[in-house]
Amino acid sequence: MGRYVPPDQEGVLSFNQASGKGHALGNRARKINQGILTIRFELPFAIWCTSCRHPTLIAQGVRFNAEKSRVGSYHSTPILRFTFTHPPCSGRIEIRTDPANTAYIVHSGARKRDIGEAEEGKREGDVVVAGLKTEGEKVRLANDPFARVEEKVEDEATKKREGGRVEELYAASGVWDDPGEMNRRLRREFRVGRKEREKEWQSAEEVKERIGFGGELVAESEEDVVRAGLVEFGEVEDLESRVRAKGLFDSTNGKTRGGSGSSGKTEKRSISTVRDQPKDNLRKSLGTNTRAAIDPFITSSKSSPTTTPSIKRKRRKSPDPTLPLDPPPRETTPRTTGTLPLVDYDSE
Repeated sequence: MGRYVPPDQEGVLSFNQASGKGHALGNRARKINQGILTIRFELPFAIWCTSCRHPTLIAQGVRFNAEKSRVGSYHSTPILRFTFTHPPCSGRIEIRTDPANTAYIVHSGARKRDIGEAEEGKREGDVVVAGLKTEGEKVRLANDPFARVEEKVEDEATKKREGGRVEELYAASGVWDDPGEMNRRLRREFRVGRKEREKEWQSAEEVKERIGFGGELVAESEEDVVRAGLVEFGEVEDLESRVRAKGLFDSTNGKTRGGSGSSGKTEKRSISTVRDQPKDNLRKSLGTNTRAAIDPFITSSKSSPTTTPSIKRKRRKSPDPTLPLDPPPRETTPRTTGTLPLVDYDSE
């Protein structure tokens, strides 16, 4: 499908030529006549871009669209060149293969990040396989029995040190031996609490809509329940009844004016009276609360609605229908008062 060639071109042009691409790889091979192919290149190590105004580090593993071409050979192995553009600065970076050392080298546009002197025969990004020995180590172990004993002791210590971790990893991977069973178990556990979670979410949304809160409500905890139970709110009915029971002009806490035998000066309260005032207030509040808790009449009076004292007004008597009604008021025409004219007097 999609490989249509016109009848007049069939047998003359290939499908790639007839499609207009010119090559099976399409736009990637637009420079194939120059020996250049566009590929996806991944950095084998971190490099510093030298074209940027400020030093910029390009991390290992970052991918670029690079132009791949051949620039030489090492014996029969080709030496490849990868050229790409660094987008922030539009600088060109070139990296080449090094078949002699089985590595990559930065040719231009950047420099390799220096991580210190590596061990002999090891480079950044190399995979180190434990247990491999060089020819010199093999000869030394063959000729020195003490070296073989030391190596055996080191292997036993390593096994003892790493054995626990290996067993933990093995047990963790064994949980997923049967992915289908694990999937069914997870779905079954999720299905049990799904209705409850939906109900909690719906109630939380109702609370948020009621209080006008736009954030996320956390789940209710036992500590929240305990703290909410410790909160005690005041009784508004008792406060209203106390205020209504007081006189309108209560002068117990105020200062009296012009008492008999007084010299007209207000008496200063002593320091002991000021100090004992909080105690008296506390004693009064405790007495009131105790009486409210013990006296059954006060408790029963709370349920009955409290009456607000008000001023009694006299009712107007309805007019007697037998008496004649008052005549309507006569319409009076407004009297216009003219302004007095000014009189000019001759000066004497």
